[in-house]
Parts: sequence; C-alpha cells; structure tokens
Amino acid sequence: MEEAKGCPDRDFAQALEEATAAAGVESPAARARLEEEVRLQFRYAGKYVAYTDDWNEQDGGRRWVPKIIAADALFQNVSREVEALPEQTKSQVHIEYQLDPRTEIE
Repeated sequence: MEEAKGCPDRDFAQALEEATAAAGVESPAARARLEEEVRLQFRYAGKYVAYTDDWNEQDGGRRWVPKIIAADALFQNVSREVEALPEQTKSQVHIEYQLDPRTEIE
C-alpha cells in the first residue's frame, strides 16, 4: 500500500479500515473506491480539491481514480482553475473540501 502525503502506511491503513467498517463496504469494487477517497483525504488534507471521475481498467473491471484538476487551501483559487476549463469539462467537475483524517471532528 502506498504512503499518502508523508503519512506512515499504518495511518492510511487504519483510516481505510475504519472507513470500510463504518460504510459496511464488502465488495472489492466498493473497497477500491473507498481507498481512493481516503487517499484523497491524506494527500490533500485541509484543501479544496477539484476533480473529474476517471476510470482505469483493472483485473477485468473498472477502478475509479479521480483526475485532479486543482487543489488549494483557498476555494477561490480552485474555482478560478475550474472556470478556465471548457464548458463540457466544467459540468463534470466535483469540488470537495478534504478534512484531515488524522484530526478529531468535534
């Protein structure tokens, strides 16, 4: 398993296991999707991330991999990058704030 943004593998693995258990994920495809979502949180903690859905063929199936358009702590900077895209691409962009999975939410 790959390290994410300088975090020890055990932090990533623990976060993935907790997310998997909380979501009740059982299928390999759903677990792979959740793994990418947790990876986004580790790589872009504390930032807004704009991405489009992309799919890679893998082991006879498809795996979701977000294609990152922009990431920044300021929403305005991410929004500016998205606004510069062609209209067709803009309609496919998701923008999400990535909480740091290493911090407690009160």
